[in-house]
Amino acid sequence: MIISDSERIAAQNCIKYALEAGASAIRVSLKKSILDTVSFLDGDLEKVSHCADCSVFLYLFVDGKYGTYSTNRLVSSSLQNFVHDAVERTRFLELDPHRRLPDKDSKCTNAKTGLEMDLYDPEYFKTDAAKRLELAQKLSSSISKDRYISLESEYSDSIDELYLIDSEGFEARHIETAFSCFASVTIADELGNRYNAFWWESAPKLKDLSLDDCCTIALERAESMKNPSKMTSGKYEMILEPAISSKMVSALFSALNGYAIQQKNSFLLDKLGEQVFTEKLSIVDRPLEKGKAGSALFDGEGMALKDSVIIEKGKINQYLLNTYTASKLGLKATTEEINRPHILQFTEKAVSLKDIVADCEKGILVTGFNGGNCNSMTGDFSYGIEGYAVENGLIRYPVKEMLITGNMISLWNSLKTVGNDPRPCTRWQIPTLAFKDVFFSA
Repeated sequence: MIISDSERIAAQNCIKYALEAGASAIRVSLKKSILDTVSFLDGDLEKVSHCADCSVFLYLFVDGKYGTYSTNRLVSSSLQNFVHDAVERTRFLELDPHRRLPDKDSKCTNAKTGLEMDLYDPEYFKTDAAKRLELAQKLSSSISKDRYISLESEYSDSIDELYLIDSEGFEARHIETAFSCFASVTIADELGNRYNAFWWESAPKLKDLSLDDCCTIALERAESMKNPSKMTSGKYEMILEPAISSKMVSALFSALNGYAIQQKNSFLLDKLGEQVFTEKLSIVDRPLEKGKAGSALFDGEGMALKDSVIIEKGKINQYLLNTYTASKLGLKATTEEINRPHILQFTEKAVSLKDIVADCEKGILVTGFNGGNCNSMTGDFSYGIEGYAVENGLIRYPVKEMLITGNMISLWNSLKTVGNDPRPCTRWQIPTLAFKDVFFSA
């Protein structure tokens, strides 16, 4: 699509050059992308940008040693010297017996065209500068100027292509397009206090982009933040809306990552096969769902992806291991890349956000995080939050400048229920989550 035949031949030549220079094996990743963005500020055109990138990445295995290199110069005359120099530089590195290509039988064999996952929209090449400006103007003018102090809005579209090959004959392609819009709205109340909120939408295909509602939702979120009140410190039920619920899940994925496990820097170290969390929690990876953002047939090493249960009824089923970390740990490789669709599944039936709020006697609906972190070794966390007080099943008033603290293992064992509302535009399909007895400090 955007990678030319000559660029693919250049990538293939890298293998030939590396083997000629004495490499025992090599993987080559050729990536090319185009991104166009049109931004408006308060209804006026602010910025138009066009970014294009093309790079080749070499993963070299030489005399039991390993090195990675990249260049964006794909001219044959310079590429051959670059590869030969890379091989020679790798010879100066330390021996590492755990570095190797994935097993042949684990590699993907059916990513022939790059279009298999239905993530490419032919409308991308029909979207010219005039069309992008039209869409950006439509976004910017979707709410009247008398309703806000400032409105930043942005339309963008992109195409990414990956061509992955290695010296064992592996070859795979992946192509995807993306269409996105973003809005940030600032308003003021009658006393001059200002409130800001944002919203975004994205889709692999233009027809599925919810352009009309983006600014309106951002405006409504800003207006709902007026007249915040303070709450006393204490334990409350915490409800995380789907726009931000991935914050707590990402801490789990970081702890499951092979590098964290191998470096003994994970609160889930030595937990493989153990039930660590409540039986209500299962996390299932479904990378093969066609048409969904992030779906793919293979990972960065070329290993074939498949559906897998990462956490099953609270039990850690697998760590996220590439070939290297799996070898270091004496385990079977899975994949370290969790950038595809994930469906958070529970033993109880998912319900709507409205029902979750109605079932909450005293809690806080969290709609945003303001800084904070999670200790990867202990799982202890501290995050600033904003949101709304919930009392007797009703949302009462906005709250801000509060802090949640606790431990990830304890938090996930306090899971109460899950929503049925993951955002379709996100790579991680994570819905509303509700937890019992979370400590909030004012």
